[in-house]
Amino acid sequence: MNTKSFITTAIVSSLTFLTGAIVLPEKAKAAACPNASDLTSVDTAGDATSFLAVTGGDCAGTPTSYGVKVYKMGFCTSNPFDGVSAGSAPVYTSCSWTYSNTAGEFQSFAEGTSVALSSDSSSLPDPGEYGFAVIELEPTFTIKASFGPFKDFANTTYYSTDTYGTVDTDSGVHAAFEAPINTFMGNSDKGLGEDGDNLCNAWDTVDLGSSGSITGYLLNAAGTLIDDNADISSCSTDDGGEGVNRLIGVQALATDVMITSATTGITATFDVSDNGTTVAYDGSGGISLDAGPFSVGFTITE
Repeated sequence: MNTKSFITTAIVSSLTFLTGAIVLPEKAKAAACPNASDLTSVDTAGDATSFLAVTGGDCAGTPTSYGVKVYKMGFCTSNPFDGVSAGSAPVYTSCSWTYSNTAGEFQSFAEGTSVALSSDSSSLPDPGEYGFAVIELEPTFTIKASFGPFKDFANTTYYSTDTYGTVDTDSGVHAAFEAPINTFMGNSDKGLGEDGDNLCNAWDTVDLGSSGSITGYLLNAAGTLIDDNADISSCSTDDGGEGVNRLIGVQALATDVMITSATTGITATFDVSDNGTTVAYDGSGGISLDAGPFSVGFTITE
């Protein structure tokens, strides 16, 4: 049996800025979070071991749990969005799906655990040479996370609550929150505002270097690409109120994937280690917790 592994971070960079309206593209480059027990505070002037001094403002953490609903995963010989403009749907005629479920399948996972999508919705792609990997997701992530305890007088830990954007230092209210995806925010390289602006950016691309590049797309309920709009704060108010209904990640692979008649299985592994939570300084002496990326690794077995 010959096992060939590829795309160890197939969707990671796109989801860095696909998960949550306040997760900026720059956070794709955030380093793993330091141990909170090595930090004396969040933000103390002149304190070299404060969170702000060590991280520069944000870092990539590991959540307690991470939930996402998957609709499709597969491979394509061409980008299904090539030639597709706002108001048009992606063209999947060159794609072969390893997983497809019109109802979607929600899975929640954590560091060091594995999940299996339903075998009833899984299949082997057609033999061929594929240059693109595609995943279709619900535009909401369910995250439970914490960061701490700090090495301060109170051993403070910050916990997520069931309200998006709200944290608490009381472990009794520790709960999961739903992080919506409604824009990629401004991107000066794309010519759409300045980086981090609150506006509707419906697609964006990240260069993955030796792994190729990846582009995220936001679709409305009609299944068509939402139009960029610098005059509104998020794409959720675009298209007559239809808003964002699907999140699509398309990776242009640096090396094509070969599926042959001898292929007997494909395993997708989800990982949130030092990825699934964005831990950030909140600007007022505290910590905020938001969604971060997950990675999907595929293993082909022949």
